[in-house]
Amino acid sequence: MTSIIEVTIEGTGRNTLGVIDKALKVKSQLEKQPGRVVDEVWAVFDRDSFPNQDFDNAIAKARELAVHCAWSNEAFELWYLLHFQNFENAMSRHDYKKLLERELSRCIGKPYQYEKSDHTVFDLLIQHGNEEQAIKRAKQLEEQFAGRTDYASHNPCTRVYVLVEKLRLQSPPNA
Repeated sequence: MTSIIEVTIEGTGRNTLGVIDKALKVKSQLEKQPGRVVDEVWAVFDRDSFPNQDFDNAIAKARELAVHCAWSNEAFELWYLLHFQNFENAMSRHDYKKLLERELSRCIGKPYQYEKSDHTVFDLLIQHGNEEQAIKRAKQLEEQFAGRTDYASHNPCTRVYVLVEKLRLQSPPNA
């Protein structure tokens, strides 16, 4: 059985509900192409400073519409930091940048300035971080909030690991 993985990335800069709507729009556009089948749709977003209700509603809407979510509260950078250490206390999204710069500066032996659009961060995480530990730590954070649907209060928490595990299962060995 042949498995083809194609990832379409659409950066939107939208609010959480807008990301869900955009994901569904991209799926619809892709499915209009002859022979195109979209098995899964994923939305990746973080809470940032959006109102609690918007964040919770986006996750509920996604679930209702079969859109998978890889969300983080409060910032996506939590996922990066979990490659280096565990976090159990809520943090402001502004604190993540400083912590990430500190961790990566320590690893590479020189000052590192993180920017959200930095394309080298993935390579640095692979080289210096520990994805297995990040997954384990993310699962532990999520367990603290088991059964609760007030996602905006799940801080810190990230479900990026779910998408990472899914991609790992689908990727051919040594890819």
